[in-house]
Amino acid sequence: MKIYNKKGFWFGVFWTAISSYNLISSLIHPDSNSLKQSINLFFAFATSLYGVGLILRAFSKSATREDYIEAQDERNQMIALKTKAMMMNLILGAIVLFMAVSIVGYIKTSDTLWIPLLLQSSFLFTVYWIISIFVTSYYKKHE
Repeated sequence: MKIYNKKGFWFGVFWTAISSYNLISSLIHPDSNSLKQSINLFFAFATSLYGVGLILRAFSKSATREDYIEAQDERNQMIALKTKAMMMNLILGAIVLFMAVSIVGYIKTSDTLWIPLLLQSSFLFTVYWIISIFVTSYYKKHE
């Protein structure tokens, strides 16, 4: 048997191994909460199906070709780029919100526990803008 999609094969092996570990640990050390136990077993079953499906698709030449064509489709690439851009905007908004909340919290309470939240969010905000500057200059040079 030839493996046509090595990346998909190893992802399948990874997810199957994770689900096997989850299943075995759930059966050996059952949780006293039956709802949590049934959720663990459900996720173990679902991830094992996903992993086995990836492994089976890795052995199929036609499925590998379909996966490649779908990955190279311009519409899917555009959706992926738009999704990444929107997620970065949402993350930036969350960072700014954390900064504002920590500043207001420190002003209202004068408690120094707000300072670490402000420092962490300020650091992330600074890293975001530095990376943004470098990426923008890179694409201006190469486009």
